[in-house]
Amino acid sequence: MIKERLSVQAFEAYASEPENRERALEFINGEIYDMVCDWNSSEIGAEILGLLRTYIRKHKLGLITGADGGYRVNDERYIPDCAFVKQSRLIPNFTGSWYPIAPDLAVEVLSPTDSQREKKLRLKLQNYLIAGTIVWIIDPETQTIEVYSPNQNPTYLWYGRVFFGG
Repeated sequence: MIKERLSVQAFEAYASEPENRERALEFINGEIYDMVCDWNSSEIGAEILGLLRTYIRKHKLGLITGADGGYRVNDERYIPDCAFVKQSRLIPNFTGSWYPIAPDLAVEVLSPTDSQREKKLRLKLQNYLIAGTIVWIIDPETQTIEVYSPNQNPTYLWYGRVFFGG
């Protein structure tokens, strides 16, 4: 049985229904996913957001968003745990729900409570890279960071608990 893929318009209509407005929904490869996070993953995402926000604001580099900031990445809709858009790419006075361009950096913190995480992540990673986004994938279980940049080999880092709550 082949599952029918939704259109972007159908997703946006669904996401804007009153009962869905408070849900963190992503549109990946024609399917709707609820964003799932556990406390540890959320804490790590918040820590990274705080560190990046301080640096980005100090140097006036652009816009930083947390896990409530949605982005249009190609024909999909993503909510990274943390994302950055360079000053030169900012859209003045933007007020919509989904920022109309892909971020320059997307940080995705894996949550062990998300049973679809591997499938979603690989689909998102491919689209982020096509859009020119650098992606950090943080795995709290292995305490590693995978860094993906368009047209480059990935870099793998180990962070231990030194940076995040340890």
